[in-house]
Amino acid sequence: MIALATAVNVAAKPNDPDHAEPQMSEAEALFTVTGQQIIDNARQYIGTPYSYGGRSTRGFDCSGFTSYVYKNLNIRLNSSSRTQFQEGVSVDRDNMKVGDLVFFAGRNARGGVGHVGIVSEVNEDGTFNFIHASCSEGVTESNSAEPYYQRRFKGARRIVADYSDIYAMNK
Repeated sequence: MIALATAVNVAAKPNDPDHAEPQMSEAEALFTVTGQQIIDNARQYIGTPYSYGGRSTRGFDCSGFTSYVYKNLNIRLNSSSRTQFQEGVSVDRDNMKVGDLVFFAGRNARGGVGHVGIVSEVNEDGTFNFIHASCSEGVTESNSAEPYYQRRFKGARRIVADYSDIYAMNK
């Protein structure tokens, strides 16, 4: 899962080395990126149309969207919702956090995983909101209490371990 050799140079001005920030490896990103950063990144794409197999701002499918959002933060995810369901660590529904991946059975998944989104808010009543690429609405935010999602929930996975406060103290 962790590719130590991977690095991305994030720059305020791409061609100006005086304004370039230090490179962050994927390993560092896995421990310093916060759930809120993931959601802030994801919200930029609300309204982007759905496109089967889509992995760009021209159009996303569900796993294309989640992998694009995480890739922007230098974290690679597998290419399908089924394989993303094997990444990170399993999280109980009552322990989900903002930024976790959430999985649902799809229409044709025969009980298996067929859809993925990113938790955007955990509500006191046990429901959660999530951002995802919906076939009918494109990138949108939905609630787990909606009947379609309520009966199809399969599980959640945590990809990032938010240790950014500890990381900052040791820099």
